[in-house]
Amino acid sequence: MQKNEPLFLANGDIWQTLAKEERPLVIYGMGNGADKLIERLARIGKTPAAVFASDDFVRGQSFHGFRVCRFSEICERFSDFVILVSFGSRLPAVMSTLFHMAEQYPLFLPDMPVVGERDFTTALYQEHQDSIEMVYNLLADDLSKRIYTSVLQYKLTGDIRYLKDAHSSEDEDYACLGGHTIKRAIDGGAYNGDTAEQMCRHFSSLEKIYAIEPDAKNFKKLTKFAADFQNEVEIIPVHAALWSEMGDGCFAAGGNRNSSLMASSYEHKDVTVPLVAIDALVGEERIDYIKYDVEGAEREALLGSKAVIRRDHPALAVSLYHRSEDLYDLPLLIREICPNYRFYLRRVNCLPAWEITLYAV
Repeated sequence: MQKNEPLFLANGDIWQTLAKEERPLVIYGMGNGADKLIERLARIGKTPAAVFASDDFVRGQSFHGFRVCRFSEICERFSDFVILVSFGSRLPAVMSTLFHMAEQYPLFLPDMPVVGERDFTTALYQEHQDSIEMVYNLLADDLSKRIYTSVLQYKLTGDIRYLKDAHSSEDEDYACLGGHTIKRAIDGGAYNGDTAEQMCRHFSSLEKIYAIEPDAKNFKKLTKFAADFQNEVEIIPVHAALWSEMGDGCFAAGGNRNSSLMASSYEHKDVTVPLVAIDALVGEERIDYIKYDVEGAEREALLGSKAVIRRDHPALAVSLYHRSEDLYDLPLLIREICPNYRFYLRRVNCLPAWEITLYAV
């Protein structure tokens, strides 16, 4: 790519498109995602015309004053309409249905950040174009670059077809780590132990995992997993949230994978949890691998592990999908902390553009 040549031409984002749309906007789905979407539409002066759900979920409900109907009723009521999907999924059958609908009808799944209020708009892209293109040029292989450009296109347009082939497998993900010998690892955002179990499968030399999880319900499951796990790897559960320094913080506990230190948009209760910086947690102990999936606190967690990163050069797996700015901000932060890393971008097959991981090796 030539300097100053854009990755693609941004001809307007999803919100600019919807603001000009004159056809009825119908929302597919209920719940928190639909709440957030209706609120976001109001900011561009739009109100949905109807709400529908999959046939198995229609039981005469009312949602935001709309009677929830079946898709067949939408087709009877409107001769032409635009579908706005308000939920995400990793289920192949659900994704296949959405891709099929997108080939038949105007369909969008607007990108809305998991954490934070700034949408990935044309204005944001143009403001940070130099940083975005710098990250693109730092990516080490074609798959990474294809995922990066596809995710950017999706985020701007809301068109899920950009995501259809923009994903990788678990084996491809861990293959990024190459010949790293990983004996001691940190699992930031350990949930119920699922990623610790993955590490044990893929890291043949693994001896110890610090499994860090702030949510009390998840931590209880994690502790049971660690006690029951039949493996020689020592799993040390730590009930805390990763941060830039030691202390206490207000935590939005949801009892699920999305529990967060950051502002949350789902049902939760606020509790106080210990904050832990990796540098202080491990002291002089060598660390070979760190996973950061901490629901929007990745920047702070990286800052709290600068000494370990500079000293040990551990392989890093950093989630890049919680905030709109993560795609360019976090890779450049890692480069600032330690410029010797190679970057690979991988993504689990799901809708919308979640589960994006930067592997720095």
